[in-house]
Amino acid sequence: MSNILDIDSLVEPLSLLYHALDTQLFLNIVKELNLDIEDGGSDKWLDTKTLAARQISMKNAKIINQFNKLIVPAMNKVIANMNSTGEDTRSITAVLNNFKKDTTKLINYTNTSCLQASNKKYLEIVNTAYLDVQTGLRTFEQSVTRATKQLADEGIQIQTYENDTVINVRSGVARNIRTQTARASRDIQDAYAKDFDLSLFEISSHAGARPLCYPFQGRIYDGNNKSGTVKDVNGKEYEYKAFSTTSFGEKAGIFGINCTHMKYYIDEGLFTKAFDVYKKKENDIIYTYDQKVKYFENEIQKEKRRLEGFQVTRNKNQEIISKLRLKEKRKKLKDFKEENLDTIQKLSKQAIK
Repeated sequence: MSNILDIDSLVEPLSLLYHALDTQLFLNIVKELNLDIEDGGSDKWLDTKTLAARQISMKNAKIINQFNKLIVPAMNKVIANMNSTGEDTRSITAVLNNFKKDTTKLINYTNTSCLQASNKKYLEIVNTAYLDVQTGLRTFEQSVTRATKQLADEGIQIQTYENDTVINVRSGVARNIRTQTARASRDIQDAYAKDFDLSLFEISSHAGARPLCYPFQGRIYDGNNKSGTVKDVNGKEYEYKAFSTTSFGEKAGIFGINCTHMKYYIDEGLFTKAFDVYKKKENDIIYTYDQKVKYFENEIQKEKRRLEGFQVTRNKNQEIISKLRLKEKRKKLKDFKEENLDTIQKLSKQAIK
């Protein structure tokens, strides 16, 4: 059995960096929409803010460059630690080199897209505020408040490197990197299997797996789509099935989008089974609980960004409201965790078959 690889933990530093990058670009844009002025939305205001676009762009570029100096080393650390096999064969090295080339292109593409999207968003917000005021659709304060909320919630949006799908920098880029890291890590395992003529592998497992992953995690499969039994180092026998019987190929299936399950190849009579098989009822309850916690956490992060936006735009009224909302959302998460603490702890202990 190879060393166990935790993809989520491996990519977490990158996730935090892209989250922070998105926030800093957001704040750099909205801070120009200062409410503490008298002529907001006027012709003179529009001229001033349009002329400021170059300075905003330069600051956006500086922010992106500062984060890039942190993102590249973080990505290199991921690459240095994603080989769970302990082997250094030519085919494994090829997978790592190709992954490094792809991620370098992805990071550079993201940097360029971030700058273009940020600059475009700034001018879009400025022009919208001007039109809102001139047409009487909204007051300047209402327009700025609306723009701040929308950008705080949506983040800086770009198209993905692979296709035309729109994602935000805050979470979408990290999600794509996580998916690609997991895929490349499995490719390393496949290269290892080919080098050492192995076809049987165990799929990693965790409590609270998503529905289309749960039935297949913690079990042994054959990459050649055969079925049978295999013995571990102690002579204990395990059943294995054809990999074609899994949900592989479906977006939300095993090894699909944002799936961090791993495959670990095994050798007859030389392996020790590493992963547990969880009971479905307990797994599904933990999954639902985890999704609810993530929802509350996302709502808290969204409100924190709104609050920061209101503060830099000197939107005192909305700042007061946002602080109250943030307090309420934090309380909801705290209460939810406390209400379910005993149940989740008990289920986690009972989840293993």
